Amino acid sequence: MHLDTALVEEIVTANYPHSRIKGDANVLIFPDLTSGNIGYKIAQRAGNADAIGPLLMGMKKPVNVLQHGMTVAEIVNVAAITAVTADAPK
Repeated sequence: MHLDTALVEEIVTANYPHSRIKGDANVLIFPDLTSGNIGYKIAQRAGNADAIGPLLMGMKKPVNVLQHGMTVAEIVNVAAITAVTADAPK
């Protein structure tokens, strides 16, 4: 599903009438790290939102990326997510 479809109710209703998503998606998945970096920075800056990421999935062990210029709060959030993931049952 494209980004605008996931975030705009009129588009998702027209294209995916049976979807549980109704323009209220709060998790966005990108095909690669570069796209993810671009997407989460757009969401963070344009939406004046707290953005945590990028978070990498599918690795043998929990690993995430700390970006240049992250605030202390952002680093703590990413570290906490990584720690919880490491402690989660397999």
